[in-house]
Amino acid sequence: MKKDNQISAVVISYNRDWLIKTCLKGLCFCDEVILVDKSSQDKTVEIGRDYADKVIIVPWSPTVEETREFAVKQCQYDWVICLDDDECLSVDGAKFIISELENPRAEIYLIPQRHYILGRHDERSYYWPEWQPRLYRKSAVSFEETVHNGTIFLSDKIFKIPIDTGVCLHH
Repeated sequence: MKKDNQISAVVISYNRDWLIKTCLKGLCFCDEVILVDKSSQDKTVEIGRDYADKVIIVPWSPTVEETREFAVKQCQYDWVICLDDDECLSVDGAKFIISELENPRAEIYLIPQRHYILGRHDERSYYWPEWQPRLYRKSAVSFEETVHNGTIFLSDKIFKIPIDTGVCLHH
């Protein structure tokens, strides 16, 4: 990737030792991977140290928004992909980001999210597709304390990634 399009990845975690390795390994294409853990009491932090460049432990809190804002401020690069510990970026997602950041068409990217209920995703369900703003320039977003809706867009350069690309967050 071009130097000005390097990317930081942040993952917010709490007690996900059974999934954190998969989540973090899917971000290995990023120039920096930061795990911000909300004081897990399992092996999340220990496992995370093997796959993240930096692990930061913060106090537990019931919402993710304030932790996400803190995490993004820790990133050294302008481009950020931000995931929760129960999300994994698809292989097509990684390929898309690498290619897209060579010549970005937006400052905020909305990534389709595939929800799995009891291990299954149903393309006909009411919750598909749902897009999440998880790839962005740091200067293009801010955060407020609204549960699961706290990302504020500071740019109108937004691209909604089509579902037929294979790009998605597995949740």
